[in-house]
Amino acid sequence: MKIGVDIGGSHVGIGLINENGKIIAQEDQDLNNELKSENYAEKLVETIIDLITKVLDKKNINIQDVRLIGIAIPGTVSDTHIIKAENLHIKNFNIVSEINKFFNIPIVLRNDAKCAAIAEKEYGSLKKYDDAVFLGGKLLKPKKYEGFEIGHMVIEKDGIKCNCGRNGCFEKYASMKAFKEAVQRKFEVENLTGREIRDLLNDAENREKA
Repeated sequence: MKIGVDIGGSHVGIGLINENGKIIAQEDQDLNNELKSENYAEKLVETIIDLITKVLDKKNINIQDVRLIGIAIPGTVSDTHIIKAENLHIKNFNIVSEINKFFNIPIVLRNDAKCAAIAEKEYGSLKKYDDAVFLGGKLLKPKKYEGFEIGHMVIEKDGIKCNCGRNGCFEKYASMKAFKEAVQRKFEVENLTGREIRDLLNDAENREKA
C-alpha cells in the first residue's frame, strides 16, 4: 500500500494506492485562502497530515501498513526539501522531516511534472515506450536539483508579471491556475474552489443550451 500526495498551486489531493496502482480512497482540499498566509508551509503540512489520516480511516488501515508516501509538488526540490516553489511562496522547507514527525515511514519528494511522467510510464500512454522524457526507461535525473521549470519559460516578451519575477512565463497563460483566474475574472467572482468553478461553468453551459 502507498500514499500519493499531489500539491497544486491552491489544492492538495491525497490518494491511497494499492499494489496494482489503483486509487482505493482519496481526499482533497482547496487552499485558496491559505496561500495568503505567511506560514503557508506549516498549514500545508497540517492539511497533508489531516487528509492522510482521513484516507486511512476510510479503509480502516494503519499507517504501518503503508510502505511509502510519494509527494508531487510544482517547483524545485531535493530529496527532502522544497528548494523553491514560486506559486506557493515556499523556499528551503524540509517537508519530509515535518511529515515524518507524524508518519515515520519512507517519503519520496519529486517535482510534479516528473511524477506525471513516471505515472504515464508505469500505467499510462508511455507504458510501451522507453523514450520521451526517459532514457532507457529511466527518468532523467539532474546532478543537483529536480524540476525543470517549463512553466517559467518566457513565451511572451514583456507579458504578464509572474511570481518568479519574470514577465510572460508560460504558466501565466496556460496553466490550471491561469484558467481559474480567467474564469473568476469573467464571472466577477473570487476565491472559488475547483468544484465551484466546475459547477459555475456547467450552469453557464446549461443556460446557453436552454
